[in-house]
Amino acid sequence: MRNKYIDYISIRGFLGQNNIEVRFDQSINFIIGLNGTGKTTLINLIRSALNCDTRALRGAEFEEISIFFIPVLGKNRPNLRILKRPTSTTMRWAIEYQYRNTSKADPIIVISTTDTTRSALNTWTIFTLGHDEEEPEKNAITEMMPNAIWLPLHRGLLSQKSSIGETIKNPIDQKISQIIIETTKYLSALDTIYSKKLEEFQQNYFLSMLNATVEKIENAEQYDLDKEQVGLEQIFREFFKDNTIYRTSIKNHFNRAKKAISTRRNNKPLLYNDFIAISDTIRLHKLVDTWNELQKDKEETFGPKNKFSEVINGLLVNKKFRFDERNQPLFTANNKKVDITDLSSGEKQLFIMLGSSLVQENAPFIYLADEPELSLHIDWQRKLVANLKHLNPYAQIIFATHSPDIVAGNQRNVIRMEHILEEGKSS
Repeated sequence: MRNKYIDYISIRGFLGQNNIEVRFDQSINFIIGLNGTGKTTLINLIRSALNCDTRALRGAEFEEISIFFIPVLGKNRPNLRILKRPTSTTMRWAIEYQYRNTSKADPIIVISTTDTTRSALNTWTIFTLGHDEEEPEKNAITEMMPNAIWLPLHRGLLSQKSSIGETIKNPIDQKISQIIIETTKYLSALDTIYSKKLEEFQQNYFLSMLNATVEKIENAEQYDLDKEQVGLEQIFREFFKDNTIYRTSIKNHFNRAKKAISTRRNNKPLLYNDFIAISDTIRLHKLVDTWNELQKDKEETFGPKNKFSEVINGLLVNKKFRFDERNQPLFTANNKKVDITDLSSGEKQLFIMLGSSLVQENAPFIYLADEPELSLHIDWQRKLVANLKHLNPYAQIIFATHSPDIVAGNQRNVIRMEHILEEGKSS
């Protein structure tokens, strides 16, 4: 129900005077424009609407927002209408949400007249540091909002002060702590999945010893025994770290097998030990085959983790990255650990954005950002969108940006605010 993208948005009273319509690509979108044309206002309205943030909506300049969605599966075209109305009893605005699963369906209506309706998406809770810490209000509409996330930390939070004038805990480091918790949880879940498959492998091997079937001994002549030996060594390496225990035994077995197979090919009589060597090789071949299939599963299971590490290492300069045995992120420079809080601001923002993408588990998500280029080197800006799509091909990206390097080769995906405003005047 939450797996959907934004198709287009219609806003009446945008910036207090314009009626605009914006159509979005399901994959990549860049909102660009001169200062004052409203690109930041637009991206913040989208965020507040999807986030059910009625406090932000009350302070925004609009009269009505209509958002039309495209579901990942199914033919229904759900839509959301948000109205801003004056209340009869107070000077405050009431925010009315109307959600329809189809254009002809009766709407689900939720009206908020207080500031209690807040973030419906836990991924955005970090951006309400100035608000109270009450739980977000849950209602029938918040559960139908698409999966969405604001990727970099909002620049307005970087210099927040407490009421007594002391700088609060660095919001970037807070967000990094959150990302570390989420990535560790996700990667540990992947470990559990593989561990269960490894346990099944062991169980099936022992059961196969009880359910052995007779095979033709000539089958062994088709095997590449050198590859079989490598595969068997990999299996033992998984369970026994000290290779001196098994390498000699494995080598001796395959030497016997090669000798026995050669004897048979030369039409010489086989001794009892030759039959045993060939029979064991056939049985071990099944084991190695099963192991190779397990390794394909392992590669697929840990694919997101490996892709993340490859992307990060492809961008870092004079540093290396990996996840340690506890799935904690580990940065090093000159073979020495670098504390993640000592990374540059750009490296931290990069880790936040890519880490946020990693934990979405390839689910359809809407990625929103205002000026994601902040603190990023030009080369990182050029590669950002491609890297995000590499980590999650099912993401819909909607960025407001000043940077031509962020846009890179995606000129056809540009939404120009000047054109949107001009079209709104002529409609």
